[in-house]
Amino acid sequence: MKKRKKKVWISVIGIIVIVTATALLVSCQSKEDYGNRIVIKRIDGKGSLRMPHIYVNKILSDKSLFSEDIEKFLVSSVRIRLDERNFFYGYPFGVLAKTENTEEEKKIIRAIEYCKGITDIDIITNEKKDCEVTFYEGFNAAMMQDKTRDCVIMPSSVIKFIKPDLAPQDRRIIVTRVEGSSIGTSNFTIIGEYTAKDKYDTIYVSYSGLARIFTSAESDVSEFVDSLEIKLFEGRDGIQLMEYLDEYFADANALEKYKGKTDRYGNPYIFKYEHYPK
Repeated sequence: MKKRKKKVWISVIGIIVIVTATALLVSCQSKEDYGNRIVIKRIDGKGSLRMPHIYVNKILSDKSLFSEDIEKFLVSSVRIRLDERNFFYGYPFGVLAKTENTEEEKKIIRAIEYCKGITDIDIITNEKKDCEVTFYEGFNAAMMQDKTRDCVIMPSSVIKFIKPDLAPQDRRIIVTRVEGSSIGTSNFTIIGEYTAKDKYDTIYVSYSGLARIFTSAESDVSEFVDSLEIKLFEGRDGIQLMEYLDEYFADANALEKYKGKTDRYGNPYIFKYEHYPK
């Protein structure tokens, strides 16, 4: 995200979770195994898309037009740094379980530095080494794409610090984005946790919920999207979908024809789409 002169922070001010739920484990998949996917990339070859939110918002709004082709979207926001003080100390309702408050315990909590919006758990398993995602009873992966639900998957390292005796509807974190005088806040239901060999430094929230916080706080979302992939059903060629994508992204196999032209939003073509049939 672009640096801003205004004081900007995002905080987690409450965490509640039950840890005695029935688990569903989801293991990592190979990063090279695209399957039948359309992958959006930058034409200049840089890694992170740093794409404006308006592109993803429009495509997600129109996904029903291609329901026979699209199995799921894999969208990820850029990493947002959490405000450490509010994450560790901002629990006015005493929701943290009683601990010895040792330096080791503080270190585990303070290690959670980032928040990331996602639409699918494949993003977690691709980012974290040797990871598994555990869903609590009554929750599943599809909820991360449901715009009517704001969900979060937490690192397993912090679960032992959470009170275990609350009802499922009370398992939530409150995420707040403050920019200038504008404030955006949302409650995210904790639907699971992840284990990994990598650092436990990130909470993964539903993309739509995080985007709503940023837009309601009048934050800059011009470089909000880190990655975008569209997984197609097996056997679907996605031709009509790619014709639709032409309005926003250049065809990676015909970049010359987009030079000097603008996309549907009047911007020069910065992004391209590439189809990986297998």
